[in-house]
Amino acid sequence: MRLVDVSGRALLLTAGGDVHGPFTLFLNLKYDNPNSRGAVSHGLRLLDVFLRSFDIDLPRRALDGRCLHPLEVGWLANLAYRPLEELETMTTRMLIRLAKNQGVAHRDRTGAVVASTASARLVQIGEFLKWYFQSILDPRISSALSRAELKDRYEITISDLKTKIRGGNSKHPTQIRSLPTERFKQLMTEVWVRPEKIFCSDSGATSRTMKRDRAVFYLACEGIRPGAIGNLMVEDFLGNQLIIKDNVGRRGEIATRGTPVQKGARSSMQAYISEFTITLWPWTTAAVHDYMRSERSDLLSRRLRNPSKGFLFLESQGAGPIRNRKTISNIFQKAARRMLELGLLTRQSGDGYVKTKHYELVAYTLRHSAATLYVSEKGGSDQTRSEMKDRFGWTANSTMADLYARRANLDAASLDTGELWQAMKAERLLNQGDV
Repeated sequence: MRLVDVSGRALLLTAGGDVHGPFTLFLNLKYDNPNSRGAVSHGLRLLDVFLRSFDIDLPRRALDGRCLHPLEVGWLANLAYRPLEELETMTTRMLIRLAKNQGVAHRDRTGAVVASTASARLVQIGEFLKWYFQSILDPRISSALSRAELKDRYEITISDLKTKIRGGNSKHPTQIRSLPTERFKQLMTEVWVRPEKIFCSDSGATSRTMKRDRAVFYLACEGIRPGAIGNLMVEDFLGNQLIIKDNVGRRGEIATRGTPVQKGARSSMQAYISEFTITLWPWTTAAVHDYMRSERSDLLSRRLRNPSKGFLFLESQGAGPIRNRKTISNIFQKAARRMLELGLLTRQSGDGYVKTKHYELVAYTLRHSAATLYVSEKGGSDQTRSEMKDRFGWTANSTMADLYARRANLDAASLDTGELWQAMKAERLLNQGDV
């Protein structure tokens, strides 16, 4: 199956090119955000492969008062660990054999996706089955008794799907991929002092978008998600403050999966904080001002009309707003290459959280680093965690602030141990001198 965008609507097409009616209706009625539709389509693709391979017809099952039986849910969970492209190219016989195979745990097989991904697919399938019963089956069953019995069957299956892979979405403080605080500060300093070296071409020439890229980098260091950065308007920049809100409708074109979008701003499923104001660091304010006065102003002055539509960050070609999130991702890829060459991403010897030789640098690395810095500077009190939800755009019931607070406690405990070890060695040397 493949997902296509047509005039702002998502169409999920079968291998034969036909529109899959129930899947397409579900995606468009339940999700407004193109990126959410893309993510949920993964679960639907898995369900399609499973139903076809095991010759399961949901309407026919409904007539018999059934959904999926527990054994089938187990087989579906096994397949949830495999890459979708792999499943869609398998023969029916191969796929059934794989689903029923119990030789090696499916999560431990070569090429398996992580548990959180497999779990998310089953949850997405459960959400579809819930909608399918409520919107397709329930209104068309005349018997109240039959409706009640089928509802019970569906609820059992849905609950089983959502809990089948336990712990798949659990998070631990050591999983936070943030830079050590001092290294994070060092990168921010390097970007201000030597931006020509960080944001340059492969040949070493200074990039004509250097000031734009530097401003984008600093906004990521403030903890702003890349989708929100590409969605900013000039009017959102208030000097030392920045308003984060949904500006997609002001683009004057249909949003696609590549369109920069503030996470949760268009969600009809989750109550994200979709509009909030943050106070910026002085270097971020200076970088944005510098970009607006120079590169951005020069781009627009060379044109008879203003194609920016009021957006803050513009494409170097055409001077319209950034249309695809890949443009923002490329900024961090370019910076990462140069910082790696300069030795700025070499892992610190005492960092036990990262196993690779070098730190990864993407927009979310900087977001995690910003949250780590915030809680390390202000402590992990209830007040701080409440402030973090506002600053980083987490939902009211999010546990992310608690996760960073626990990470700060782990770091502090590690630091205390390190200081004790240094004191012990110093006292030993002193004692040896006395002897």
